[in-house]
Amino acid sequence: MLRQDGGVSREELREQARLLADETLKGLAGARRPLQAERVAAFFGLLLDVEDAPEVVVDELERRATGEAADVLDRLRRLFAEPLGPLADAALQRLAATGVAPVTAAPELELRRLRRDQEEGAWVLAGQLEAEGAHFTLMLAADANGLAGGLGDDRAAVEAEALMLELTPEGEEIARAAAITEVRTLLAEAVELQAGVDEGLALDGPLVARALGLPPGSWPALPVLRRPAVPRGAAGAPRRDPRAVKKDKRKSAKAARKRNRR
Repeated sequence: MLRQDGGVSREELREQARLLADETLKGLAGARRPLQAERVAAFFGLLLDVEDAPEVVVDELERRATGEAADVLDRLRRLFAEPLGPLADAALQRLAATGVAPVTAAPELELRRLRRDQEEGAWVLAGQLEAEGAHFTLMLAADANGLAGGLGDDRAAVEAEALMLELTPEGEEIARAAAITEVRTLLAEAVELQAGVDEGLALDGPLVARALGLPPGSWPALPVLRRPAVPRGAAGAPRRDPRAVKKDKRKSAKAARKRNRR
């Protein structure tokens, strides 16, 4: 039930965590898609703006006492800082003492190339990421409307390369260290302004930060930009059109970002 102040009660929070665990852990059994466990952990991270969420989430996963739950706890400790990360680590150690261990090891994320494009108030960073033998296109975009991006689906290396070039058609190669500096500045400004993020980036943000080499907890909690439903393409999720980009570039970037989502 809701508290009188409009917040979420601990009972409702636990029910949300239980339902999320029921839905996501089932999908981790058997064959998995690359980064599937990481994205499940990121889903749980969306609850973190609720009071007591870290304790409730970790407790709900630990109570499952399965290898799949241990996988998610392992990813939580890698993606998030205090309090969630250390709580997940402690729970993982308690499960290990009872013989429950992660089913899979966390994969290495190899960021092969990065390109940056910037003009007319819009900034886009795109990269080619390899994980578990699959290729992803990392994207982080910012304009006056807020932030957008994510990792998209796994695909062939040549497709990931083509999409990265399409996202930054007039861009240039940028070193990881320089990209990290710019991303840190971007995120600090976003926190100060409380800039919104689209739903895809709200989920993938911690993974984007990890892929860039930022420490756990680097991705800040930002308000989610919820858009009215629009027809869904092959990517499976609506995307927004950065208005600050000139018309022909806007169209290609929007189409590319649609294809880059599940």
